[in-house]
Amino acid sequence: MSKLIVFEGVDNSGKTTASKLVAEALGWAWNKEPRFSTEIADQLNAMGSTITEREREELFYKSRIEAQETYSQNTILDRYTWTGLAYAKVFSPSVYHDYIPSYSPGNGLFKDPDAFVFLDTDLEVCLQREPAVGLQRLERIREAYEATRPLFWTIPIITISQPKRAIMTPEQIRDLVVAELQITGVISRLETIL
Repeated sequence: MSKLIVFEGVDNSGKTTASKLVAEALGWAWNKEPRFSTEIADQLNAMGSTITEREREELFYKSRIEAQETYSQNTILDRYTWTGLAYAKVFSPSVYHDYIPSYSPGNGLFKDPDAFVFLDTDLEVCLQREPAVGLQRLERIREAYEATRPLFWTIPIITISQPKRAIMTPEQIRDLVVAELQITGVISRLETIL
């Protein structure tokens, strides 16, 4: 049975870099959700977008459904169902509750992750990486992750905290994540090729 480990966190928290390094260390496939471009996702998440909240969520949902067949091998994923709910709570509040049953673990629509890795990076650091994102947006997204966290109580969540005074290198995050995955029993030491 293939395994799925998902990196989550606010914009510019380091998910892509860290998740690629962990995939490389484990010799696993790496993918990013949603499957359409970051530019399209940014347009869909922009305040004042001409698309309705329901249309926005359907585009993200459809992209995730279409990707399911690719998770038949061990995969590290950059964003997934937790992002779907957290971002829906922020950007599509009128339809957010409609998606809770679909994105919740055990529904059979989506492969349940074996673990989430939540990168809790200081928001000022995220903002320095891309100032145009805006602090208010990052705060709202972090709050939405915390509000939706209980929905994923059946899945181990490894939180990597990065306060401003102690930001780790991507390689340090990789090593810590691999160690935590081993400690929690999500992967065995034999699965690591560091």
